[in-house]
Parts: sequence; structure tokens; C-alpha cells
Amino acid sequence: MLKDIVAKRYAKALLSLADQAGTTDAVKNDLNAVAETYRSSKNLQSVFLSPAFSAPDKAKVLKGLSAEMKLSELSARFLDLLLAKRRIRYIHEVALAYAELLDIKQGRVKATVTTATALSDADMAKLGGRIKAVVGKDVELSVEVDAGLIGGVRTRIGSTVFDGSLKNQMQRMKEALLK
Repeated sequence: MLKDIVAKRYAKALLSLADQAGTTDAVKNDLNAVAETYRSSKNLQSVFLSPAFSAPDKAKVLKGLSAEMKLSELSARFLDLLLAKRRIRYIHEVALAYAELLDIKQGRVKATVTTATALSDADMAKLGGRIKAVVGKDVELSVEVDAGLIGGVRTRIGSTVFDGSLKNQMQRMKEALLK
């Protein structure tokens, strides 16, 4: 989609600047906070998207928002640029693209683990260690519970799925028996 291409381009430029300034994590936090505020506030969306508000009025609102949220100077200037280029509506996509690029830069991957029952903290740490050993990168784990798996674990890292669930094993056994 066009918005994803635009978002990635802006995120890449911002990451380069934030890296030079040594504020990559602060900028990530700022973007996430602004994206969430924008997403949850219909009033804010209507101000920025409506032609009824002039560019100076929109800039004043953004400046107030930046001050209220105590955004870094780089983040505030970046938001000013998005507003000037009429790309502020893509703030959520930019925040996602920025986080993804930052994870790549810092050697981190996100993994989603689906289990039949909740895991203890010790099991989470053990699983995180094993995934880290497999991918060779730091792992940010998120856990979902799906009782339909019956047992075992399904892990998604990017677009790759490792399915060790009992449900999957039973399905494969059924297919093998029907051949």
C-alpha cells in the first residue's frame, strides 16, 4: 500500500536522525504515544484532517500536543514535517515502521508464542532463551493462550511459523492415514 511505503520512507529518515542524536528509543516512545493519542482522539483526527482548520491552526494544536506530551525536539520537528507534508494521518504506520526498523538495527525480533495454557515466568524465560539460540537475536516475546491447541506450542517469528502443537500433529497424522 502507498501509506506503508510512505511510512517506511519517513521512518527510515527519522531513524537515521535519531541514531545520530542518540535518541532512538526516546523517539520510538514519542511516536507510539502520539500515534495512540491520535488513534483514540476523534477530535484530534478531525482537526488535522479537516480543511475547515487552517494550517497555522493545525500547527498550534500540534505544538500544544507536543508540549503537553513533553516530546523530544526531534520528535516535535518530525511531527511538524508530517503535518506540513499532509502525512500526519499516517502517524500510526510511521510508528510501526520505525519500531520495525529499530528492532532490525538493534538485532531484535518479535515472536508470538501460542500455548494451550498460560506459561509460568520460568517457562517464558526458558522458551525465550531457546528462541534466542535458534534465531541468534534478542527476542521480544508475546504470549497468547488458545485452548484449541490442546497441548504444545506454536511460535511465529516474522512470517515463519513453528507449529509444535498437539492439534497440528493430530491433523498431520489424520492426513497421513487418509492417504
